[in-house]
Amino acid sequence: MDLKPGTKLKILPESLEKNTPETELDSVFTQELEDGLFVAAAPFLDRDLYPLHVGELLYIAHQTPKTVSLFTAQVEDRFKRGGSYFFQARLLSQITARQRRADFRLEVSLPVKFRFPDQAGFSEARARDLSGGGLSLQTDTTMALGDRMILRVPVPLSDLTLEIPAEVCWCSAQPENALFFVGLRFLYRKKQDKETMVKTLFRLQQKGFSEMARDS
Repeated sequence: MDLKPGTKLKILPESLEKNTPETELDSVFTQELEDGLFVAAAPFLDRDLYPLHVGELLYIAHQTPKTVSLFTAQVEDRFKRGGSYFFQARLLSQITARQRRADFRLEVSLPVKFRFPDQAGFSEARARDLSGGGLSLQTDTTMALGDRMILRVPVPLSDLTLEIPAEVCWCSAQPENALFFVGLRFLYRKKQDKETMVKTLFRLQQKGFSEMARDS
């Protein structure tokens, strides 16, 4: 499995994926066994032990300095050892490495609003991709390198809308439809906003992997 004891894991049980898809559980890989079996610490949710069930499907992720690795597993046993709780599971898929979550860029079709500093109201546009560091915008408004604005970006998988300052990094005309593609860099004012965006992208990445696993 190429996982070392002590590796931190993020776990999404199938029961949570269906009911609370924005929630992820913390666990730690402890031991690799034979025939695709491994042992990990029982996960916690809000400081309480989360009750995994034998036979439950798990979507699991762990981070390296450059990637997020994703895989699926199935719980085969639960036990207590030395005062701590663990679960044993069987690997069901290959471990697939993807871009680290802060760099992960997701293709979207997301309605957003923007306003320049000298503009009273917000204009509408559509985001075509989204990452923790910015987005690309399709709009009928031409923009110049370095232009700054306020964005209102709806957060996928939630009812939140973030208001984020942004700066134009590039602008490309589309003469065939009189539109422009604009690359914007987020200039977060609140650390919490960045954490929300990055965590949401990670959840979308994990969710996409879970859907592929179910289809395979």
